[in-house]
Amino acid sequence: MIDSIRTSLATFLATVALLLSAPGLASETVSFYVPVSADRNPVLSSMSVDLVVQRYMEPLASFAGKAEDEYEKTFAGVMEAVASGDYDAAGTLLGQGGKVGQKSLVDGLRKSFPTLGRSKVLYQVFLDGRRMFVWETNLRVKGSSHLWRRAFVLEPGEGGIRADLVSSSRPLEAFILAVLQEASEVTAGKSRGAYGLSLSPPDQPISQLTPVLRFAGRWYGGATMEEASRDGSRAMADYALAFTRLRAGDNAGYLARFTPYSQAKMKNWLAKMPPEVLADYQTGNPSRKIYFRLDAEPVDIVFYQLIDAQGNAIEDTVRWDYLLHDGGAGYLLTNAYAQSQLDDVLAMTGRFEKGMVEFVRSFGP
Repeated sequence: MIDSIRTSLATFLATVALLLSAPGLASETVSFYVPVSADRNPVLSSMSVDLVVQRYMEPLASFAGKAEDEYEKTFAGVMEAVASGDYDAAGTLLGQGGKVGQKSLVDGLRKSFPTLGRSKVLYQVFLDGRRMFVWETNLRVKGSSHLWRRAFVLEPGEGGIRADLVSSSRPLEAFILAVLQEASEVTAGKSRGAYGLSLSPPDQPISQLTPVLRFAGRWYGGATMEEASRDGSRAMADYALAFTRLRAGDNAGYLARFTPYSQAKMKNWLAKMPPEVLADYQTGNPSRKIYFRLDAEPVDIVFYQLIDAQGNAIEDTVRWDYLLHDGGAGYLLTNAYAQSQLDDVLAMTGRFEKGMVEFVRSFGP
């Protein structure tokens, strides 16, 4: 009975501690412009994401001396343990990989970031059930100074709060870190777009801490690509032009509608096709049913489904293509056979699996 009471009391006190560490007065909701990858190069778009953050912008030593809640103290402890090579302390605080994986992580960070102990703590990002701390360190590479930003995610675990280095295994956090590499804030009075998409997996509730992607766009309601191309926008006209050229057997004209890196990849891919396969690919290339064009100047993202000659969807899968506005060349297809952090986050929401109409309606104008 006494053990049961002690366990209940410990659970209660831990819950109270976590509640008391909720976002305080220093936190604020900030809109940051989203960099979108175009042929491996980040391009700052007009799309933005709302994040609940707390700013620090101070050296690690100063931050550690003023750390108040358990999350701040744990993050400071992780950074100091890793910087000093204290495997025991780091192992207690790190959540991933077991002892071997934790030692490997500590060694890897110390080797990659020898100035870790002199890092600057930039932001704390408040997420549902966890926190994310973004830090920056200065390195000299080939005689030049470079600033590098990384992040740890902290969340309650067995025995206390545990830290996990942000990597591609955490799509949302990796996306947020990419956004905060630029940390370009939307200034007051700037339009953030009529549409909002909450960035959460379908099995998780949405709260005031859920990041929201904001953008402009146009709904096409499942129009064919040919119909959508007559909407008066240069983006859709150029998009349809590329596939019109492909079906006409104009490979050079088709490839001309890609950005350089994607063009080279597509050219090599087409060159490997036997003539009869290439001919079938050209003439049999299915049309598209267009649902939505996300306008994130200078990038547009076209959401579609492939359709047969009768206009029926060939598959349930929702696909999307990227267009990059390239001045006089108009809008060029980009990111051929590439996967970006934005792609991972869009797929993470799970709304694509429900069908495109439900997905687009979930944006809500």
